[in-house]
Amino acid sequence: VYMTMNLKDAWVQKIEAQLEEWKAEIDKMKAKADADVKLEYYEQIEELRTQQQEAREKLKEFKSAGEDA
Repeated sequence: VYMTMNLKDAWVQKIEAQLEEWKAEIDKMKAKADADVKLEYYEQIEELRTQQQEAREKLKEFKSAGEDA
C-alpha cells in the first residue's frame, strides 16, 4: 500500500505540474493574442485617421472650388 501511495503521489504531482505548465502557456498565448489584436486595431485606427484626413482635405478643396465657381 505504501508503495502504491508513493506512485499515486508522484503521478498526481506530475499531472499537477503539467497543468501548471499548460496554464502558463495559455496565459502567455493569451497575452500575445491580446497584444496582436491591439496592434491590429491601432493599425486600423491609423488607416481610418488617414482616410479621414484625406476626406477633410478633399472636402475643403471642394468647398473652395464651389466658392470660386
